[in-house]
Amino acid sequence: MDNVDSPDRYWIDFDLRVACRLSGLSRAAFMRVADISISDLVTEDDKVLAQKTWTTVEKLTGLPDAGLHVLDEFTLEDFGQLGLAVITSDDFRTAIQNVVSLSSSLGERFKFVLEDKQPTPYIALIELEAKHKYTHHFVDSTIAMGIFLSRVALGKSSFGVYRVNFTHSGFGVRKRYEQRLGCPCRFNQPLNSVEFAAESL
Repeated sequence: MDNVDSPDRYWIDFDLRVACRLSGLSRAAFMRVADISISDLVTEDDKVLAQKTWTTVEKLTGLPDAGLHVLDEFTLEDFGQLGLAVITSDDFRTAIQNVVSLSSSLGERFKFVLEDKQPTPYIALIELEAKHKYTHHFVDSTIAMGIFLSRVALGKSSFGVYRVNFTHSGFGVRKRYEQRLGCPCRFNQPLNSVEFAAESL
């Protein structure tokens, strides 16, 4: 990931890998169904590609929580310098601060902001383009990135993720979200965010 000019291009390729596994289609077959050409991967807007990919996954699979399935694919190598900064941190707080400060390497659509508020500090995902509404699957996959990195960092801490908040409705599958993420979830919230118990930080 370190050598990719646009981190969002890297994650489009990653999303396609997840999409093919969930749909049971080859990459070529999935791209045909999603109306994505080889040249689109170079020339098309990243947001359009993400929208086409995740919309097609939901249409093919019926999974409203499809974005969370990226958790089955992540490895630390996917995060390059950010992954290294997390695993070499002295403690959980430093690891989380590294996630926030280096989050631009995850993509150019959101910034991560640490709000150190008692009793539940949280990382919020702030959309960088207020006029663009991303598919909820992309939001879910970005939340899952944060959960994955937090779990890696939690090897140094006895505390965990306290709760995840989503701006979307949850689509009636709250239990599936909570099982996937391993913590309580709330929906229809003002911010997409991951909360931690104060003791964790």
